[in-house]
Amino acid sequence: MQAMWRALATLAVTTTTMTTMACDDPCATRAEGERAAEIGLLSGASTFEPLAEGATVVLGFAPQGGQGIFTAVRTVGLEAHLNFGILSKGLDAQVRVVDETSGERDVLGEFFTSSFISCVEGEGGVATEIVFGLDGERFGFGFGNDPGTDAALQSIDGHTVTLEADLIDDNSAELSIAQDVVLDAAPDVIENP
Repeated sequence: MQAMWRALATLAVTTTTMTTMACDDPCATRAEGERAAEIGLLSGASTFEPLAEGATVVLGFAPQGGQGIFTAVRTVGLEAHLNFGILSKGLDAQVRVVDETSGERDVLGEFFTSSFISCVEGEGGVATEIVFGLDGERFGFGFGNDPGTDAALQSIDGHTVTLEADLIDDNSAELSIAQDVVLDAAPDVIENP
């Protein structure tokens, strides 16, 4: 059994190292000093698709319980930091889900998260598994919430919300991005990516 775990660990390290080596700097700049980022989704394992303005997004089970919106963020010009020593490059993000449907700024969730960055289509890097989570105190922590009958989730279903992210790189440089989406907060089935 130990040999199997050792082989899996070796494979994971080799794969991560080869991915990192295949891209000298997954956050490389296109032009001197240029920094940019955009929110999107991964289609399959390696194709980044920008999230269209006003696109409908469905909640999934967030890593810490509760619900969230799973995205990817393509970055250019940010300096990745090393996660777990030399195994992979990463980026930190402060993420928020903001609802202004009532005319006032209502933060539905705000969290600090870290993400891995990998090369996608040879340009820039993509930070995967950036989850815009909803506040567990307001919208529930457990995986057992029934999205079809949960009153808190139904109260924000169909609202246009803004996904906001402050990306923080290894040099403490920040880049803020935002994207308006329509929230499908009471789907028939909550997705589990």
